[in-house]
Amino acid sequence: MTDYTTLNRAQLSKNYLHTNSTTHEFLFGALAELVDNARDASATKLQIFSIPDKSVRGGYQLCFLDDGVGMSPEEATDIVTFGKSGKKATDTHMIGMYGNGLKSGSMRIGNDFMLFTKNCGKMTCVFLSRTFHEEENIDEVIVPIPSFDIGSKKSLAESSRDHEKHAIEMRLILKYSPFKTPEKFYRQFDRIEGETGTLVLIFNQKLLEKGDPELDVKTDPYDILLAKSIYDEYDPEESLMPERRSFRAYTAMLYKDPRMRIYIQGKKVRTKRLANCLYKARMYKWHSNRFKSRAENEAKKAKELSNTAEYKAAEAESKARHLESKSNMSKSHLAELRKVQQTSQHLRFKADRLKDLADRKLKELKDPKSLTFTFGVNLENRQQDGAFIYNCSRLIKMYERIGPQLDGGVFCAGVVAIVDVPYLVLEPTHNKQDFADSKEYAHLKKAMGMHMTQYWRELNIVQQGVTNFWESYGYIDANWKNPASRESMYLKKRAKHISVTLQCDKCLKWRILPYSADDIGKDFPDDWVCSMNTDPAHNECHHAEQKMNFPEGIYKKEIKSKGQKEKELEEQINKKKEKLAGMKKTRVVSSLKNLDEDSEPEEIPSPPKKQAVVKPSPISTPSTPRVSIKPLGEEYSKPKPSQQVKPVRSRTVPSRYAPDVINETRRKIETKIKPVDKPLSRPEIRNQRPESLRPEIRDQRPESLRPEIRHERKHDFTELTETKTRIIHQKTDIKKAVPAIEIKRAKVSNDASTPFKILSSTRVKLQEEVKPVARVTKQDSPAPTENKNQESKATKRKSNLDLTVELSSSDESKDTVSKKVQVKLRDEWHSGTVVREDKKQGKWKIKFDRNPRDKYDKWFATDSTDVRVLIDGDLSDITGEETSDETDDKQGNLKSDEAATGSGSGSGSSRFVLADQLAKAYSTCLRYFLPPDWKITKEDVAKYSHEELVDFPLNEFFEHYEEGLKKLVSKFQTDAASEAETANNKLSNVRNLVATLLKAMNEEDIVIEDGDPIDECLAACVQQLQHGSTDD
Repeated sequence: MTDYTTLNRAQLSKNYLHTNSTTHEFLFGALAELVDNARDASATKLQIFSIPDKSVRGGYQLCFLDDGVGMSPEEATDIVTFGKSGKKATDTHMIGMYGNGLKSGSMRIGNDFMLFTKNCGKMTCVFLSRTFHEEENIDEVIVPIPSFDIGSKKSLAESSRDHEKHAIEMRLILKYSPFKTPEKFYRQFDRIEGETGTLVLIFNQKLLEKGDPELDVKTDPYDILLAKSIYDEYDPEESLMPERRSFRAYTAMLYKDPRMRIYIQGKKVRTKRLANCLYKARMYKWHSNRFKSRAENEAKKAKELSNTAEYKAAEAESKARHLESKSNMSKSHLAELRKVQQTSQHLRFKADRLKDLADRKLKELKDPKSLTFTFGVNLENRQQDGAFIYNCSRLIKMYERIGPQLDGGVFCAGVVAIVDVPYLVLEPTHNKQDFADSKEYAHLKKAMGMHMTQYWRELNIVQQGVTNFWESYGYIDANWKNPASRESMYLKKRAKHISVTLQCDKCLKWRILPYSADDIGKDFPDDWVCSMNTDPAHNECHHAEQKMNFPEGIYKKEIKSKGQKEKELEEQINKKKEKLAGMKKTRVVSSLKNLDEDSEPEEIPSPPKKQAVVKPSPISTPSTPRVSIKPLGEEYSKPKPSQQVKPVRSRTVPSRYAPDVINETRRKIETKIKPVDKPLSRPEIRNQRPESLRPEIRDQRPESLRPEIRHERKHDFTELTETKTRIIHQKTDIKKAVPAIEIKRAKVSNDASTPFKILSSTRVKLQEEVKPVARVTKQDSPAPTENKNQESKATKRKSNLDLTVELSSSDESKDTVSKKVQVKLRDEWHSGTVVREDKKQGKWKIKFDRNPRDKYDKWFATDSTDVRVLIDGDLSDITGEETSDETDDKQGNLKSDEAATGSGSGSGSSRFVLADQLAKAYSTCLRYFLPPDWKITKEDVAKYSHEELVDFPLNEFFEHYEEGLKKLVSKFQTDAASEAETANNKLSNVRNLVATLLKAMNEEDIVIEDGDPIDECLAACVQQLQHGSTDD
């Protein structure tokens, strides 16, 4: 085997003792490390006390004495090995796992500590002193560990070298410890009364600036308190919690399931099972796959151990097979073979066991982790709420605000949450004041917050009234932080809902005492045992412990509506915006010069020159450049130093544009924009606004943009549309009868009013020249014998007609889609919308309003009698035929009027039908809502004509109706109030009778107030009577 003794080794400096102790920010957390060691040693009794000693710094020694299993000399030697611990391998329920708590905790309290322990007839002392290292100026850590026999108290050293080592260790202990003689030193072992146990002494306490120790043992003779100067540094909210200042209060709830008697300064700590101290406690099961970090690490370590064991077993088996292959072995070789075979079998068994363990942990990775949340209301002190999070029954976090409690207010105020998280779910930090994985811990708190909201809803406190609920239990003060009233009636009411739970001093089992008025405010003795219990089912130590059977709730995930989700999203966006705005307001100071500049008084700068920022359009479409002008508010505001002008990136111009064209375009742009030499005043800026915004130029705008012209054009378009509708549908027949006259498109000027002028002139020509056109057939075509005058007149009329059709056809094709129409199907008219047009076939695709899906769309011919179009709110048949004659102008005018009347007959009849239907509906509504004792009867209203319905006195009708309705509602309210008063009187009488009955049956005074539940009083009295009968 290679000799490594000559190689360098890592050494531990004495400064590490102080560095390691700084992990404990909370001083009681350092003390709790020593309490945890006693619990892991299966101690049933732990005494924490101080011994006055003026020879040490701080004036006292702090002692921790337990009756645990103690430590052997070998186990005591492992103490000085930082990070080594065998607790985790033997029992996963132990708290210690890092092998660091004793050193870090004791060094946080004082500079020196001594450990005295008994085990297996041997006594061992461990002396770790920073004072010794400082006095001797030694950098590496030296720890004397002498061992003795319990009976003779002699050293266990055997060799002369060991005796020399033992003598040096004792000389150092007697020199630097408070015990200057061997008798005083051995007397510390006598403090351990049994055959096993451990005593830890901490001395040379750390002092504050004023010279006082951090731990105060003088103010309260039965407690250990934080020094006032440390206590004042805490947040005001946290300073209200007694566990932050009193070590007695902290140890009372240090463990979720306490199984150890703790005495501080000679007085027993009344440990608590926190869940039994809550009102209406309820538990919830929760499963999650998110907690994988700790389990993955454990599975990885188990796999590595399994691989190592498998390798060792394979090596041993290989060596055994090699020896078995030899022949003619001697007795020594056979003995060696048997030894190797036994070793290989042992290693194989160990490898198989580790392999099964690794496979099981790998399988457990896929299983969800289960936790149990317990919630309840703290009636004794409502301000002490929040989450108590334990790890393997050890308190890690207390009064942690979760869920709705983070927002403040009374929602979930006073609610306490409890959860015990095993190591495989979350791993605590070294100081056991937090969890290592912050993300998984945040996930746990979020889940507890959601379950807390569910629990609050199930309590129905909101329906009762939060203020009324707390007032009924004695919180009559408006200040939330003030305690509850100590009046007898409130004390009794709180005691009825919170049972007294005590731990037997012998068997350490928890007993729930039945309710008794004598137990209210009673101080029970420290040596309380099961025989003092008034419950006959649990008044002996051999009786089973009562289980905490809390009702189990079911978490129902809240389904948020779309509005709630949008509101939450909007709130998140607003928070992000506010955060971003705050970041923009901040300025990074890079030097003291910038800081001095910020501190100088700001001067109002002169208005800067107004510059136009030109954004040239792409070269492919040269047009007038766009000029963006900064708002007036920005011109006179002081620019921030962080706002810098960003360089404008040059655009890459395609090669197809000649350089001379580009330069010419740029030259034109620059000549059109003239820079402003001086700042403009507000009147000048107002005058340089665009012409469309200036009042004096507003009247010079084109006619299309002037409101008075638009009003006139609206009337012209209405008349023109009626003419267009008739002409468009005759276009095909007219082209067959008369050759079309080709009209060239006129050049349209830039004036926006030109289209309106063309349409207006066309309308005039149509009124003067174009006569109503009838459907032209072969028989109606003009005869060849007509004179030239008539032919020229007809030609002129047709040219104007074609002009109108040409101008309106494009608009008509655009307006056809999305028109509202009615279609006749199965003798019924159905409304719809034109969604598509086929001009070649003359068809429209119509989507029905009742069936808007695409599969129900149908095609209809535009000239069908089953289609009618809705124009300006009226229905008109699109196929209305017109009859006219063109033989004479006057006759044509007359016949055109008759044709127009005939074409409108369909729409007029439909309007009359709709009017009839509306009149009938109006009459029915009037008769249905007609007030009683109205001057007009229902029969008269049914006989009204349309004109009489129009003249109906609606205002008087509504006033009379509203007055009658108010009288009716007032009558209902009066009846309800009288019935409620009668019910309250009956309830009060019943309460008085019940109170009289209860007082007659009980010797004690029973106070029953209004609002108190009678069933609770009856239940309490029945329970008391039952206990009384059993006692007899």
